[in-house]
Amino acid sequence: MGESSVIRTEESEVQRVLP
Repeated sequence: MGESSVIRTEESEVQRVLP
């Protein structure tokens, strides 16, 4: 569960950088 949360956080940051 903890690891899944970390991976999701990284994906969210990538989407935020994109327009």
